[in-house]
Amino acid sequence: MAELVRLDHTLIKQGGLRYPVYVFGGTDDLADPFVSSLQGEGDGFFRCSKSRERLSIPELSKIASEGDILFTIHRGRGLRVALTTNTHQNTLLLTEQCNNNCTFCSQPPRDLPHYFDYCLSALKHFEAAGQVGLTGGEPTLHWQSLLDLMVKGYKPGRTYHLLSHGRTFSKAALVQEMVTNKLHEKTLFGIPIHGASASAHDLVTNVAGSWDETVAGLINLHYVGASIEVRVVVTQQVMPIVSETLALIHSIMGSQGYFIALMRLEPTGWAKRHFNLLKPSVITEGQMLEEVISGCEIRNQSVKLYNYPLCDLPSSIRKYAAQSISDWKNVFGEVCSSCDGRKRCSGLFSSESEQRLSELEPL
Repeated sequence: MAELVRLDHTLIKQGGLRYPVYVFGGTDDLADPFVSSLQGEGDGFFRCSKSRERLSIPELSKIASEGDILFTIHRGRGLRVALTTNTHQNTLLLTEQCNNNCTFCSQPPRDLPHYFDYCLSALKHFEAAGQVGLTGGEPTLHWQSLLDLMVKGYKPGRTYHLLSHGRTFSKAALVQEMVTNKLHEKTLFGIPIHGASASAHDLVTNVAGSWDETVAGLINLHYVGASIEVRVVVTQQVMPIVSETLALIHSIMGSQGYFIALMRLEPTGWAKRHFNLLKPSVITEGQMLEEVISGCEIRNQSVKLYNYPLCDLPSSIRKYAAQSISDWKNVFGEVCSSCDGRKRCSGLFSSESEQRLSELEPL
């Protein structure tokens, strides 16, 4: 049976909420037009600070703590955690629009209004320091809104992890705007590359010319001293050329100012449709990772493994595995309770099957 570490949403038993953003336990005096607060009144009841509505939300204390930021869902009939002090990972979805169409995208593009206003309000009212992920879609499609959010939503001790396809950063003038606002010093740029050539990369993104722009973006960010996470999502399609791809990165960027993130595929979004065709076998993938990491060690490239349970990996490379799956969507099998590596393992995605959970073996 799977163990769910933390839920991130709850439904409202009665009534509804009118404001899109809520501070859990915040004050009455909130000038932001999008933001109210929910104040506990005991016995599972909470009062909205602006509308004065009294609501029964008995599960709220299980998902949120004082000062957490919540977004309404289901047209005001539910709440989900946007930013919380209860996790080491906070991420804001800024837009669902994207001008790539990657075959395994976990957040397939949708032409919906963006969420920058709500996300900026959330950042302004969230007091905790630490890293906040900014993701999409493609956040840089709305350049001025992104820049405003990063500048106005910054607080001392806060850093950003911006996930982008990197193509926008091929424009040197926009990179310079990041530098002018000192955002390159406060941001880790997560940029995926899907091959060592335009033909390989563009086959994954389904956009001609995307490889040229992504590589130019990486070069421009590296030139100004930005911290970069070069992402490679491991699929059957990409696996044979991973070593060649990372050797190319080394040839154009050296070994400093970035690290490689080798990522296990998440079975959601478009990847879910043809997951069996995209995912490598555990054994084949493990052997490939050993070879690739050996090459990274020789070239002095820093490398991390994302989304891999430790028991899927050869023992020689387990030290590179990171606890990368957000704690509200990772699960562990019953056997994991006796595993020596449990506390430092990412587990599996909650979207994976019960069969996959039963295949885990404790270390």
